[in-house]
Parts: sequence; C-alpha cells; structure tokens
Amino acid sequence: MGELFDFHGHFLPNMDDGCKDPAESLEVLRQSAAQGVRTMVATPHFFSSRETVDSFLMRRQASYDALLQAMASKPDVPYPEILLGAEVAYRPNISRLPDLEKLCIANSKYLLLELPWSDWTNEMMREIQNISVVRGLIPILAHLDRYMERANRQKIQELFRMDLLVQVNAECFLSFSGRCTARKLLRYGSIDLLGSDCHNLTSRKPNLEAGFTALQKLSPQAFHHIKHASDALYDDLK
Repeated sequence: MGELFDFHGHFLPNMDDGCKDPAESLEVLRQSAAQGVRTMVATPHFFSSRETVDSFLMRRQASYDALLQAMASKPDVPYPEILLGAEVAYRPNISRLPDLEKLCIANSKYLLLELPWSDWTNEMMREIQNISVVRGLIPILAHLDRYMERANRQKIQELFRMDLLVQVNAECFLSFSGRCTARKLLRYGSIDLLGSDCHNLTSRKPNLEAGFTALQKLSPQAFHHIKHASDALYDDLK
C-alpha cells in the first residue's frame, strides 16, 4: 500500500476535543506510524466566533511545542512527521476573515473547511467559491461523508463542480452503512483525500490503514485516485 498521509487529525494535546495530554498524543502518533502513516496534519478546530486567528495560532504553537518536547523524551519511538493546519468551521462571511491564509496547512493554499450542520444555503456556496476565487485558496471539505443523510442533493452536486478537494473519514469504509454512503459520494464525483479524523484512543482512534484497505476492496479505482491525490498533495505541501 505504501506510505500513507493523514490529512485530518485532532492529536495536539489539550487543544480542542481531541487528545487531552501529551501522553495520549504520543500513543496516537505511535499507532499511526505503526499503520504506515508517514505524515499527519494537525487540524485542531478553529471557530472564528470564539477567538481570533492570532490567538488560535498562539495556542496551537504552545500545544505543538509541548508535543515536540514529549516526543523528544522518547527518541527511540518512531513517529510520523507533523504538519500544522486547522479545521476551520464555516460561518457567514468566512471568506472575508482577516488572516484566513494563516490557517492553511503548512503555509500552503490548502484550507480544511468544516461545513455547517444546518441547512446548506446559496450564501454558503458563494462563500466557498469566494475562498477559492477571491482569496486564492483551495478548500478541502472535511469529512463530507458525515453530511450525506441531511445534505441537499443539489448542493452536493454543486460542491463537486467547484475547484476544491473532498476529504472523507476512514471510518466511512469500515461499516455497511458507511460504505453505502461512500458509494453515494462516488456517484457524485471523486473523493480526493482520506483522513482518520482521530481524536483519542477509544471512540475515534487512528484507523487510516484499515480505511484504505477497505476502500481498496470497495473500489480499486477510487483507491488509486485517492492514493495519487494524497501523494500529489503531500508533494505540493513540501
């Protein structure tokens, strides 16, 4: 299967609803490395209604420094490479947020965007388009599989026509209902990236390898597309 790249994870300690301390973070990283994950993107939640971009970045750096210190205390344990990003919660006028670029993955143009759980509107579609056209960024839609039960079919189709990337969670391929959802998404267009969206060691643990294995059985064509897209994005980030 080769090296894996996990583009969605909440493993920075005491940062959001993910890992609570460095010890838990280290075990999440260790398990990920054992699954063949070479690189993980730290994507803690960012809510513009709660804090400024600068405040978030200061908290993220402090959490990352604590994690690096913990990793240095166990030099013989293999850990994935870590890139810093954010999972940016959508809100009206998000495309006008000052310093939005600072929330992109590893100082790139790729922005992980979490869509709202409320009804999707034409305004939301315009805002996503503005992130791309006006701000010059490339949205990555986080865990699109989780919206399929409530999202408007027309809006899903509209999203797939935009210049963006679609990320789904590995767990989508690990259950019968999840695989049904995945098949629906694949009928709309291409899934581009797989992420574990790991938060802890129990209910939302690292599972990227299992997800890729199940994906390969479900759709070899989609598997090869996602692997190629993942490798290409990693190369772009470097």
